Amino acid sequence: MSGKPDKERQKGFSLIELLIVVVILGILVALAINSFRETNEKYKIESATKEMFADIMDVRARALQRNRVSFVSVMSNSYETYEDTNPLPDGNGILEPVNPSASVGGTNNSDTRVTRVDRESGKLKGAYVFDVGGGLMLSHGSTPTESFRFNRNGIASADGFIRIRFPQNPNLRPDYDCIRISPTRVKTGQFNTVGGTCVEK
Repeated sequence: MSGKPDKERQKGFSLIELLIVVVILGILVALAINSFRETNEKYKIESATKEMFADIMDVRARALQRNRVSFVSVMSNSYETYEDTNPLPDGNGILEPVNPSASVGGTNNSDTRVTRVDRESGKLKGAYVFDVGGGLMLSHGSTPTESFRFNRNGIASADGFIRIRFPQNPNLRPDYDCIRISPTRVKTGQFNTVGGTCVEK
């Protein structure tokens, strides 16, 4: 038997104390990873919303600058913008889309496609979907149809909203996830699930 008291022999941590610390650290790491994933998904939706807003504002500016009608076609997983150039020089006010497999630009028999963004390009990489409401129409099938247009004065033909969402996480509430379109204004906002509208910010 040693002459040292029991308190001096007990230096360090017991196995149970170490296990408790490891379990607590594991729980904290799991919470941090989940929070990071949700924050990253919110960021992606906000970025996609801002990119789409910029594209819509660009096509509106083109309508004003070039004195031509411009079109926006929104599908469930992509969108396209067009400038009315068929027939030359100033078009006929009817969307005549480019072959869906063609790149940006037009042919002699179609309007000029300015932008095409889908799940494989831009900030939309991933399983995001578009919803529309109000007076906007969702384009169905592989051939784009007009969701709304800007006339030569930059006035929108419809009053409604476009929402970008992540269907695998319906409870996700990013700060900006929709675009409100009115005849004279285009604004970003947050979708209100209770009222089913886009609240401008």
